[in-house]
Amino acid sequence: MNINLEFDTLLSIIGVVLSLFGIFVSYHFFKKGKIKRILAFSSESMLTLNGNHKDIRILYKDISVPNLNTSVWEFENKGNQSLIGSDFIGDYNILFTSNDKYTIIGAELERMKDCSVQIEFLDNDCSQFEIKFDYLNPGSVFRLNIFGILREESSEPTLYAKILDGKVVSEGILRTTEQSHEIVKAAGYFRVVAILCFIAAFMPRFYMSIS
Repeated sequence: MNINLEFDTLLSIIGVVLSLFGIFVSYHFFKKGKIKRILAFSSESMLTLNGNHKDIRILYKDISVPNLNTSVWEFENKGNQSLIGSDFIGDYNILFTSNDKYTIIGAELERMKDCSVQIEFLDNDCSQFEIKFDYLNPGSVFRLNIFGILREESSEPTLYAKILDGKVVSEGILRTTEQSHEIVKAAGYFRVVAILCFIAAFMPRFYMSIS
């Protein structure tokens, strides 16, 4: 009788675990099947050359400027659909403009993989430009370097972008590759510890039920 009871208890536990697993898998595929258009970006402004020195003079179009700055932006498609030009609302896909704290003088694209985007300057002095999308596949990343004159510390150019039935989200300061690897490694350690804690908490109850 006790053996049958213990066996029934074990089957009940297995049934509950399988049911919870089934609910998790169903929810996962439900969320994965929903159309998501998400363009994430992060940025960092770095002073590359400071002209506030008696022996240094920086000229831009024959005009003395206080510094030359590089603002680095990284964009990633974090949705499950490829992003194309028609997914964006308005006259432009991604528009960058100068402001009273940052003057754009140039820009270039780099680190493009599994995507096709281009820069189109909208005026002769390069103070505003558009990033035009042919396509940006899910998980794809491209990096943009913007060169400008910094009028105030830690300032950046202005970005305008809006996606139809989607969102453009900021992820804050751009992380270096080394920082990203450390975060991924830490997350992996945390998952292992969580699994071990779960096993340690469950095993005594399991042994008590079968003893």
